Amino acid sequence: MTHPLSITKRARRWLAAICSVVVMMAPLAHAETSLSVDLAPSSGTTQDLFVFTVTVDGSRSASPPSFGPSQDFEIEMLGPQSFIASINGVTTQRISFVYNLTPKGAGTLKTPSVTLQADGRTFEHAPIEVEVAKADQRRSGSEASGGAPEAVFLRQFATPTTIYEGQQLINTLDLYTSVGLSDIKLDDLATDGFWQEPVTDGDRSQRQVNGFEYHVVQVAKALYPLRSGLLNLPPRTLNATAQIPKPQRGPSGLDPFDPFSQDLFGTFFRAVEERRLSLESNELHITVKPLPPAPPELQALVGSVPIVGTTKVSAETSLDTLKVGESKSITIHVSSEGNLNPLSKLPLSAPQGVKVYEERPDTKRDRRGGKLILHRFFRFSVVPLKPGLLRIPGAQVAFFNPSTGQYQVAKSEDITLAVQGEALPDPSAQGGSRAARVPTLEPLPIGPDLDYEEASLLERISDTLSLKSAILLASVLIAIAILLALIGKLRPKAAPPGLTSSDLDAVESIADLEAFTRHLLARRIPAIKPESSVDEIRARIAQEIKNPDVAVSLRSILDELEVLRYGGSQGAKPGDLESLKGRLRPLLGSWHLPR
Repeated sequence: MTHPLSITKRARRWLAAICSVVVMMAPLAHAETSLSVDLAPSSGTTQDLFVFTVTVDGSRSASPPSFGPSQDFEIEMLGPQSFIASINGVTTQRISFVYNLTPKGAGTLKTPSVTLQADGRTFEHAPIEVEVAKADQRRSGSEASGGAPEAVFLRQFATPTTIYEGQQLINTLDLYTSVGLSDIKLDDLATDGFWQEPVTDGDRSQRQVNGFEYHVVQVAKALYPLRSGLLNLPPRTLNATAQIPKPQRGPSGLDPFDPFSQDLFGTFFRAVEERRLSLESNELHITVKPLPPAPPELQALVGSVPIVGTTKVSAETSLDTLKVGESKSITIHVSSEGNLNPLSKLPLSAPQGVKVYEERPDTKRDRRGGKLILHRFFRFSVVPLKPGLLRIPGAQVAFFNPSTGQYQVAKSEDITLAVQGEALPDPSAQGGSRAARVPTLEPLPIGPDLDYEEASLLERISDTLSLKSAILLASVLIAIAILLALIGKLRPKAAPPGLTSSDLDAVESIADLEAFTRHLLARRIPAIKPESSVDEIRARIAQEIKNPDVAVSLRSILDELEVLRYGGSQGAKPGDLESLKGRLRPLLGSWHLPR
């Protein structure tokens, strides 16, 4: 007969096993529920169809969304879509509700607001702004002349068309096609007078033009004008091979193989002819207004190339308590609609007793509301030399706001460091003590006394001869070294051909100075060629040059050369060229890195 106590133990073991299974299955939970919306394309005309997608992630059950009143679009539901996946034990379920939005007019329109119920919670999303132009401003040639719709055509447009110098505009090229295309070759955008950044490259959507369905491929770039006046965006050229259905006449006289025919079965079985196409888009004209002069108190922050567009600055660091002598990383994040490429440095003012070491900044890009947002991350390592509560003032960036027509200053919050420990001497302070604590060592262990044995006569003679020979050999070597040094001093050193101070004085342009600097670096640093990329040169400088002052000087010269040539300035001033030549001249004689 089984004892009741043994049954209890067995039940406990079963209960523990069940609990362990439940714990192991805990990661198979659903992801956190979230709501997102998407609109494609990001801009268009009054004859385009916009696909509006409402997506719920992580929900087991979600009801169709409800929309707020919309004065700008007509809404038509296409249907829901579901997706389920399990990754690393986490089950993700996605439900998308897809709608067609038809614009009611042109201008800056807003999609309807979204409200959705999922898992007993209410989710909301604000409207999205979209630029919609009048259709007759961007029609293809056959449409404008009243002819039959084309199977393939290009449209180019820019938003806005009147801007300030340095302000961002979005240039979009749309390829409309109702037939298959292959061997597509699109020429690059020749933007004389603009700095350009990629936004999208091949976004796909479906649109309606005059009642006909088209597949649309969109390429968008952010352009920043470098000068004021009337600037042109030239036509874009597309070469491709199109699969055109061959025309066949039916008994009724209609063409069932017309690309726009509604004969569904004829579409599947029609013969196809390959035809080489060469298309050209329209040309655009952009009016660029000059920037007003910056106020005197902001000229130091504005710099030679102002940032034009809404700009924000924030500081990121940990709140952990720091010890004296330890390093803490601080990141200054600058985000802007303007061109941040000329912003190569961002000073960080540190109080006395704090050493600051700057690292190379990073750049990232993202899209927000149809615009390109550039992000610049400046990272610093700070080392406190004394304890206490230290405050580092926030970083400042000046920019021109096109909405208000005024210059503004974006500033990050101040950074406070809580530091513990004993103060260290500041090596940069005048008269500061450089004495350092000498670490104490444990006493050396003392072993037993060794028995002394007097050297024999043969050993004493051998030691004497060895010492005399060593002294004689050292004397000969020293004499030879002195003789070579005297010969070297008497013979003048010849500088590398083409890289002398007189050659540097003869440089008359920023482009020639860049070529001179590249040849200098290629002569003195291994694995660098005059045609090497700037990033490769910077990496080799950091790897090969051990003197931090020389490395920083060379990198700063390269950065300024890059900004003056490609960063959007209106041309280097004579003072800029002479300043860079003056900074490069001492390096010709003081810095040598043998290859």
